[in-house]
Amino acid sequence: MEAILEKVNNLTQQQDVTGQEIQRLLSNYRKDSVARKTREYLTTRLEQLENLWTAFSERNEELEELAHYLPAHPYFEKQYFSSMQREYTKYKDDIAERLQGLEGASKLNIDLGKSATGALDTKAARAVNNAQNELPSDVVVLIRQQQSRLRAVENIISGIDTVEQAQPK
Repeated sequence: MEAILEKVNNLTQQQDVTGQEIQRLLSNYRKDSVARKTREYLTTRLEQLENLWTAFSERNEELEELAHYLPAHPYFEKQYFSSMQREYTKYKDDIAERLQGLEGASKLNIDLGKSATGALDTKAARAVNNAQNELPSDVVVLIRQQQSRLRAVENIISGIDTVEQAQPK
């Protein structure tokens, strides 16, 4: 029984180290500016995360095989694996979304030239709409929200208060 306890303690210690590495990656990722999060950066972070997660998962499988000997061990009671899995999933999903956004942006590699009045040219607007038809719906929603915000900023810059216009007099 002592050999099993020693093995579980050794494995959980390794899990702690790997878990801290995953947390460090997540913390640094959150701190990094959006401008720094290029395709290469995101791909590298995703590879690092996957390597750490593979080691973490494999050790967890070993620990699960020993769980019935020590069900009261803190690793199992605190559900450390489940906790880390949530962090891993959240981090991985965020990276995947950003990568998808970058790929979507490269599909939209269109000159969105402005007319003399500052409004989007109709030709450019049609090109954006055509490109959006090829994108996933969640990306299209984000692009439309961004377009709406840009129009609001253009209106503010040109001195038009959209709130006053919308209210009946």
